[in-house]
Amino acid sequence: MISYKNLFYFDIETAGQYPDLETFKDNDKRGYDLFMKRYERSFSKDEDSPEKAYIHYSPLFSTYGRILCLSFGYFHDKNEEGYTIKSLYNKDEKILMKEIQTLFLKVSSKHLFLSGYNINSFDIPWLQHKLLKYEYQLPPVLRTYGRKPWELQSADLFKEWNPAIKNLTVSFDEACYELGIPSPKEKIDGSKVHHTYWVEKDLDTVVEYCEGDVFSSLEFGKKMFEDNI
Repeated sequence: MISYKNLFYFDIETAGQYPDLETFKDNDKRGYDLFMKRYERSFSKDEDSPEKAYIHYSPLFSTYGRILCLSFGYFHDKNEEGYTIKSLYNKDEKILMKEIQTLFLKVSSKHLFLSGYNINSFDIPWLQHKLLKYEYQLPPVLRTYGRKPWELQSADLFKEWNPAIKNLTVSFDEACYELGIPSPKEKIDGSKVHHTYWVEKDLDTVVEYCEGDVFSSLEFGKKMFEDNI
C-alpha cells in the first residue's frame, strides 16, 4: 500500500538548450533544422514566430532543452519539520545527470515509489532521455520501458487526482488551490524559467521555484495518502 511516507517526491526544471533561436542555429545546425521542420508542421505560425516558438517550446522537449535542476523531498522523523528538501543543479548538464543517476540509484535501493505532479509524462521521460544521451545506465526505478502501467514504481499525483475524462485535467496550481496548499508559483512559473535562467542569469531563483514545487507535492501527497499509513 502506498503511504505518503514511502514516496520520493521530485521535480525538474527545464529550459531551452540555447538562449535563443539564432544561437541555436549558430551552434547546432542539425538540431536547428529539425526544430524548424517541427515548427513548420506542428506549431501555430499565426501565433508564434520561429523565435518565439523556440522560447516557448524548447523547454518542453528534451530534444531541444536542458535540465537545469532537480529538487527532491521525503518525509522522515529525523528533524522537527518531519521532512527534507534538497536540490541538485549544475550548468553542465552532463555533470548534473551523473549526480542525478547516483541519487536515483540510492532511491532504487530503498524501494521507494517516485512521486510528483505529472512525473510519468514529463519528468521521468526527460530523465530517461538525458541519462541515455550521456550514456549513463538507467537506475532500476527509472526503467519503465516495456513495463505495464501497474508495474511502474511511481505514484503520479496528476494521475491520482485528475478524472479520466479528456480535457478535464487541472494544473498543479489549481489542485493545490483546491486543497488549500500554498501556491508553488508565487515568484515565477514554468513559462518564465527559460527567461530567468538565460536572460536574468538567475539559477538560484529557478532552484527556489523547483523546491517550492516539491514542498507543495509533499503537502499534496500527505493529504492524499495520509489514511494509508
